[in-house]
Amino acid sequence: MIEVFTVGGGEYLVNVFNAVASWSGSGGYRGLIRVVMVMAFTWALLVTAWNMDPRALLKWFMQATLMYLVVMVPTISVKVTDRTNPGVTAAVVDNVPVGLGLVAGFTSQIGDYLTRAAETVFAMPQVLNYSTGGMIYGAKLLDATQGLRIDDPVYATNLNEHFKQCVFYDILLGRKTYDDILKSSDLLTAMGPGSVALSQQYIYPDGTSGIVTCETAYSFIRNGWSNYYAIAAPKIAAQFFPGIPVAQASTRLNNDISNMNAAGMGSSSGQLVRQAMFINALTEARDSFASGSAQGSIDAFAQTRADIQTRNTYSTIASGAMKWVPLLNIVLTVVFYSLFPILFLLMLLPTNGMTVAKGYITGFFYLAAWGPLFVILNMIFMSRWQDSLASWGANGGMTAANFSGISAVNQDVGALAGYMIMSVPFIAAGMAKGAMAIASHSASFLSPSQNAAEQAAAEATTGNYSYGNASLMNRQINTLSRDQYSTAPSFHTGAGSIHQRAGDGAFTRYNEDGTFAYDTSQGISNLGFAISASKDYGSQLQKGLSQGSGVVEQKRVAANDSWATTRTETARLFDTAQTSASATTEEGRSLQSSIAQVQDLSSSWSNTLQTQFGMTKSEADKLARDTVLTGRGGIGASGAVTGKRGPLSGQVDGKIGIDGNSSDRRNTEQGVSTQNANTDAYQWLEKESNSEAARQARESFYRATTSSTDSQVRGLGQEVSQDLRHSQSLSEEASRAEEQYQRWSSEFSQFERDGYALNKNLSQDFVRYAQTAMMDPQNRHLDQSYHPGLVNMTTTQAMTQDALLKQFMDDRVEKMHRDLGVVPNAPAGTITGPSFSTADDIRAIGAAGMADIASRGPAVDVSGTARDVALEDNVRGRLDGSVARLDDYGQGMRATLLGDRRQADSLSATAEARNDSWVIRTMPGVAAALTAVGLDNAADAPLGGHRVNLGGVAATAGLGVKGGANLSSMDSSMASALTAAAASAHALGLPQRVVTSARDSQHSRGSLHPEGKGLDLRGNDISVAQGRQWARDVRERLGPEYDVNFETFRDNPANNHLHIEHDPKPRGGRGHKR
Repeated sequence: MIEVFTVGGGEYLVNVFNAVASWSGSGGYRGLIRVVMVMAFTWALLVTAWNMDPRALLKWFMQATLMYLVVMVPTISVKVTDRTNPGVTAAVVDNVPVGLGLVAGFTSQIGDYLTRAAETVFAMPQVLNYSTGGMIYGAKLLDATQGLRIDDPVYATNLNEHFKQCVFYDILLGRKTYDDILKSSDLLTAMGPGSVALSQQYIYPDGTSGIVTCETAYSFIRNGWSNYYAIAAPKIAAQFFPGIPVAQASTRLNNDISNMNAAGMGSSSGQLVRQAMFINALTEARDSFASGSAQGSIDAFAQTRADIQTRNTYSTIASGAMKWVPLLNIVLTVVFYSLFPILFLLMLLPTNGMTVAKGYITGFFYLAAWGPLFVILNMIFMSRWQDSLASWGANGGMTAANFSGISAVNQDVGALAGYMIMSVPFIAAGMAKGAMAIASHSASFLSPSQNAAEQAAAEATTGNYSYGNASLMNRQINTLSRDQYSTAPSFHTGAGSIHQRAGDGAFTRYNEDGTFAYDTSQGISNLGFAISASKDYGSQLQKGLSQGSGVVEQKRVAANDSWATTRTETARLFDTAQTSASATTEEGRSLQSSIAQVQDLSSSWSNTLQTQFGMTKSEADKLARDTVLTGRGGIGASGAVTGKRGPLSGQVDGKIGIDGNSSDRRNTEQGVSTQNANTDAYQWLEKESNSEAARQARESFYRATTSSTDSQVRGLGQEVSQDLRHSQSLSEEASRAEEQYQRWSSEFSQFERDGYALNKNLSQDFVRYAQTAMMDPQNRHLDQSYHPGLVNMTTTQAMTQDALLKQFMDDRVEKMHRDLGVVPNAPAGTITGPSFSTADDIRAIGAAGMADIASRGPAVDVSGTARDVALEDNVRGRLDGSVARLDDYGQGMRATLLGDRRQADSLSATAEARNDSWVIRTMPGVAAALTAVGLDNAADAPLGGHRVNLGGVAATAGLGVKGGANLSSMDSSMASALTAAAASAHALGLPQRVVTSARDSQHSRGSLHPEGKGLDLRGNDISVAQGRQWARDVRERLGPEYDVNFETFRDNPANNHLHIEHDPKPRGGRGHKR
C-alpha cells in the first residue's frame, strides 16, 4: 500500500482512483490495449522498413513489453490522506495500476514532505500553518470575525439605544472618557455600570417596551449576552466552517481563535466574537447619533485614494485567485490521475512513447511544487500580518480604537496573498525552465499600484475629480456651445413626456398616460391686437332649457291625469283577467301534453324511417307526421320515396293496399351477386299507426285542441295591464326629466354668473372629439390630413375644422337635449283632460267596460279543470311501451342489415379478387407459398392496401387518440379519412375530435375494423343534428368509396360516434375498386 497526500480535494482523488482501477481492470480496456499494440507493431515495422534499422523494432518491443508488464499489469492499494479533511470516507482504493499509484504516491509524498518541512523550518504557529487551515488562515479568520453583526433584532435595538442614550451621554457629561471606551479590550465591561440619572427605551423579549434607567438596561444587556451567544455560536461556527458537523465546527472555532495567542490576539472565541459585535454596534450607534467629518488636505486625500484604489485592485484580483487557484491545483491533480489510462496507450507507441512517459511524470513533479510555494507565501504574509497587528497595538486584544486598523491589515494581507497565489502556477512552471523566467512577474505584480499612484497624482495636480458618474450611449454631433452662464438650481421630476415640433411651429406633447396635447402658441403671430371668433353657446343652452321646461310640465300633467282616471278600473279588470287566465292555464297544460305525445311519436317514427329504411329526413318527417295524424299510410297516394344510407340503396313505392318492397342488388362480371331484402316501410307504418298508443295520442290531441276558446279574455287583460304600466312610466319619466332640467338649469345659472361660455376652455375636449371623429367611417369625406394642431391650413382642412367644430357644439347641445327628453318637435304645453271628474263617473265607466269584456268571453266554467287525467295517463303509458318496442325492433333490424351487408361486401370483394388473380394463386396452398418465397406483392392482395401507422397522421390533423385505440398497421386508405374528418370538424366549428376505435378486435361479425379499414370518432359531446351534418360533409369529401354514418344509441347516447370505413364496391356497383 502506498499513501497519497493532498491539501483539499481528497474525495475527488478517491473517486478518480476508483474509476481508474475499474477502467483498467475491465475486459474492454484490455482489448483496447491489444488493438493499440497491433497498431504500434505495424508502425514499428514501417519505421524499420523506411529507415532500414531493425533496432527500431527491437527497441519498441522492449519498451512496450516493459511498459505493459511493469506499469499496467501489477496493481497496488492506494490510501488517500487529505491534510485539511481527515474524515475522507473510503480512502483506501485497491487494484490501482502500479504505474499510477507509485508515481502519484512518490510525488505527493515529496510535496507533502517539503510542505511540512518548510512549515517546521519557518516555525509558524500550528493554527497558521498552510497545511492546517490553508493560505493566510489567521487573517481570513480574524477578518471574518470582525464582520460579525448581532442578528437578534431586539437585542441589537436595545444595545444601539444604550450606546446613544447612556454611553455617549456618559462621555459628554464627563463620567467616562473616550479612551475608556475606544481602548478597552472588553467593551461590555467598559460600558458599565450605567447611570441611574439617565434612561433609555428598552424592548422586552415579549415585544412590550418601557422606559428604564441606564443602570437597569446595562444589567439586562449584560445578562442577555450569555443567552444570545449560546444560540448564535453554533450558527457562527457553521458559517465559518461549512461542510462539517456543527459540534466539530464549534470546537474548531474555539480552538483556532484561542490558539491565535501566538499571533498577539489573546482572547477566547466568545470574548473575540463579543468584542467584534459590540464594536460594530458602537460604530453604527455613532453614525446614527451624529454626523460630521473633517476635510483633510488634498495631498492626504490623494494618498488615501491611491491606497484605496490599489487595495481594491488587488482585492478584485485576489478574491478570484484565493478561490480558484487552490481549486485549480485540485483539478489539475485529478485530471493528471484520470488521464493515466489514456496516456498509457500513447506510451506503447514507438518513437514517442518514452517522451510521453517523461512528460507525464514531470507533470506530477510540477504539481508537487505547488505545496512548498504555498507554504513560503503563507509564511511571508502571516509574518507580515503578525508584525502589522503588533504595530496596531493588538497585543492587548481587539478594541474600538484599533478595530479599523486591524480590518485594514486583514484586507491588505488577503489582497496581496491572493494576488501572489495567482502567480503560483506560473512560478512553478518558470522554475522548471530557469529562475530568470519568473522575473517578468515582478513588473506585472506592481502594475496596479503604479497605475493607481499615477491616476491619484494626476487628480491631485489638476484638481479634476470624478466619482459616481454614470455615462451611457452618449452622442455629440456638430455641437457648438459658448457664453452660457446659469447659476440657478433647476430640478425636474415626475412622469416622462415626448415633445415633437411640426414644421409650422406647433408642438405635440405625448404624455406618459397615453394622452397627448397640442400647443400652437408658437406657430401663431402675437400682434398688438387680437382677432377672435366665438360661438354663442349660452343661447343654445337657454333655448334647450326653455323647451325642456315645457316638456317637464307636460309629463307632470299627463302623469297626474292618468293616475286619477285608471286607478279603480284597472284593479277590477285585473281580477277578471286573473280568473280567466287560470282556466286557460289548465287547458293549456293538457293541450301541451297531448301535442308533446304526438310530436314524440312522430319524431320516433321519422328516426326509424331514416335509420332503418334509408329515407331522407324531409321525406321521413312528412310521412310520419301524416300517418300519426290520419292513421293511414300512403292510401290514395302513388309515388316513390327513395333513400340511401351508407352503401345501401333502394326504392319504396306507396300504393293503395299499402304494398312496397326494397331491395339491394350488386352484380359482378364474374357472376357473384348478393341480395338484401328490407322490411316494407309502409307495412311497418300501418302496423304502428293502428296501435293503441297512436290511437289514444290522436284522440287526446283533437280533444285538447277543441277546448281552448277563452284567449280573447286574456288578451284584454294584457291590454289593461299595459295601460297601468304606461301610467307608471309617465310618472317616473316626469321625475327624471325634472331632475335633468334642474341640473342643466344650475349649469346655465353658473354660465350667467361666471361667464361659463366665455371662459371655459374646451380646446382639449375638441381635440379628443376631433381625433375620434376623424376615425369614424361616416366622416371619410373629410380631409384626412387635418389634425387640430395645424396652423397654416388649406381650404379643405379649414372646411374640415369648421365641420368638426359644428359637430362638436351640436353634439354637446344634443346631449343636453337627450338628458332633458327634448325632441325636435316638442308637443304643446297642454293636453286634453278626461271628460269626467267624479268617482261615480269613473265607477260607471269601469262597470260598463267590464260588462263589455264579459260579454265577449265564452260561457265556460273556470272553477274546475277540463283535463281527462285517466285518459292522459293511459295514452302516456301506451306510448312509452310503443317507443321502447320500436327502439328494440329498429336496433335489431339495423344490426342484422349491417352485418348482412358487410358479409355480402366481403364475399363480393373476395370473389372479384380471386377472379382477377392467377389461376395458380387460387389453388390451395399455392398463394401462401408464393408469399413465403417473396414472389407475391402486398399490393396485389385481395383486400390489400399498404399497412401504415396513422398515429402521426392523426396528430398532424389535430385529432386526439383515446387510450386503447390501435392506429398501428392500418390500411393506408384510412389516412385520407382521418384528414377529411378533422378538416370537416374544424369547418363546422366542432370541438377537437378523438379517435375512439380503430384496428380493434372487439367488433362484431362483418366489421372492417380488424382489417384496418374502419374508424370510429367520438360524437357524444355534440348533438345528433351536428353529427349527421358532420357525416354528410365527410361523405362528400371522401366520395363513394367510403361509408360514413353517424351512429346513435337511444338507450346509451354516450356511445354515439361517427363511423368511417373504406369499402370500395366491385365493378358494376357504386364504384370501381382501386
